[in-house]
Amino acid sequence: MQTPITTKVKVYNMIGQEILCETASENAALVKVTAKQKLVSAIYLVKLTGGGIARSIRLVIP
Repeated sequence: MQTPITTKVKVYNMIGQEILCETASENAALVKVTAKQKLVSAIYLVKLTGGGIARSIRLVIP
């Protein structure tokens, strides 16, 4: 049986300020709802870390 992976989600604006820091287990919908309430139209960098893997993506909110 696999252990649930905890994923840390950090969102930064384009000048490097951390806007959002959330931890999600298997249900990422919680982060989606929280982020939607806190983010305005802009370009963000999202850093996802979990299970020994780190990934950064660009998020554009029109």
